[in-house]
Amino acid sequence: ADADAADDDDGKETISIDNGHGKEAIESSLKNDKDDDDDDDDDNDDVYVWTVKRVGVWLRAIGLGEYSKSFEIGAVDGELLMEMMNDASSSGQTDATEKLLEEELSVSRRLHRLRLIKEMRKLFERA
Repeated sequence: ADADAADDDDGKETISIDNGHGKEAIESSLKNDKDDDDDDDDDNDDVYVWTVKRVGVWLRAIGLGEYSKSFEIGAVDGELLMEMMNDASSSGQTDATEKLLEEELSVSRRLHRLRLIKEMRKLFERA
């Protein structure tokens, strides 16, 4: 496969890949801002400031990366993740959180929902 890269005026890099079946263009933003990189560090223990991308990293770390896209579409950042757990903790029940995970974030397997709630509780307790 041949690859060509070119910078556009808007700060994006377009990479064209010829995979033998035609050309496919991939755009990726060029990141030069160190602050953006810091948000996604594994060392960042303040869950409330996690970005949506960092939540995806956490999902992969706990073995549930298959839900990263659903959480991204739902714009679940660290603050929202903690709010979901706060609601469950204040009521003493996880039924609403489990329902939210199933209906809004497409976590269809109950064991996965229970695991997510368990891992969210760990984050909540250390926050």
